[in-house]
Amino acid sequence: MNEIELPEEVKSKANISEGGEFAWRESDFEAAITSAKENNLASIGGQVQFIFPNATCELYWINFDSNDQESDESWESYVKRSADEVLTVFRKVVEETDFRKEALEFNFIKNKIETEEIDPLDYLWFVGYFNSKPAN
Repeated sequence: MNEIELPEEVKSKANISEGGEFAWRESDFEAAITSAKENNLASIGGQVQFIFPNATCELYWINFDSNDQESDESWESYVKRSADEVLTVFRKVVEETDFRKEALEFNFIKNKIETEEIDPLDYLWFVGYFNSKPAN
């Protein structure tokens, strides 16, 4: 995973799944993207998940992806553009999405809300995916 190339300070705020996916809280996601850019990693995109100790509910219909690198685009330009694209879409998703309503799409979460009176936003995470510069 290219995420391991991120600084320890950024990685320490991530929830890392058994499969190696890195996810951050909304308040830390932008810093993760900025750090990736500063460390020459392209931001591929990400998705929203509700992460519980015994389950992960992916909102696969909500994502914030960048466009692929253009054939004539330098790696440095791609890194900057991809970060900007991901952040633009991420901000829009956060602004326009009712995550409590989205949580109700999952019977697992609905049940936890009813029986344990949880706030689903306490389990809301944002996954980020990155690429490092390919070897020539």
